[in-house]
Amino acid sequence: MIDRRIWRAATTASSSLREHLRRRRPEGCIILPVPAAASLAAARLIEDSRQAGGLPTHLTILYPFRAAAVQGGGVLDPLGDLAREVEPFPYRLVGVGTFDDVVYLRPEPERPFRALVDGVLARWPDEQPYGGRFDRFIPHVTVAGRPEPPGFVPQLEAALSVDCWAEELSVMVREPRAGWRLVGRTRLGRSPA
Repeated sequence: MIDRRIWRAATTASSSLREHLRRRRPEGCIILPVPAAASLAAARLIEDSRQAGGLPTHLTILYPFRAAAVQGGGVLDPLGDLAREVEPFPYRLVGVGTFDDVVYLRPEPERPFRALVDGVLARWPDEQPYGGRFDRFIPHVTVAGRPEPPGFVPQLEAALSVDCWAEELSVMVREPRAGWRLVGRTRLGRSPA
């Protein structure tokens, strides 16, 4: 019979080892860059630069995206096929919200972002936004970690609303100790002949 203290120590060590190994593996994501919000995210870029590590201001379509980490540029053709079916579209950043660990900007309309996520999940059904940790996808542009700097939320609210244009998707991969790097981009919509 295994002593419960040994079992607890072994399972805790196993869990810690899994987490350590996960952090050492490359991971990927599909994002929609939001350059119009870059100035609003300046505090994020300063405060959270170690975490952001090469990610532009963006709306996450899918994270983690294991296929990107494994296949690299091999995901660009199927993602491009999906992106060609979605015309570029306007949207606005209209509100400020919070999750437990971040402050974010809320886009309107939400429907085109949900459609992009649905299309990506139909193509890669084994992937789940945020590893399936949340019941539903909430389109958002992260602009700061929490706790946020004093006065940051009122400053954001005063700067809204921001007109934006969705025109491309980017595939990014984060390498251990190297940060995020761009694997490739694909434009939304069909290119003129």
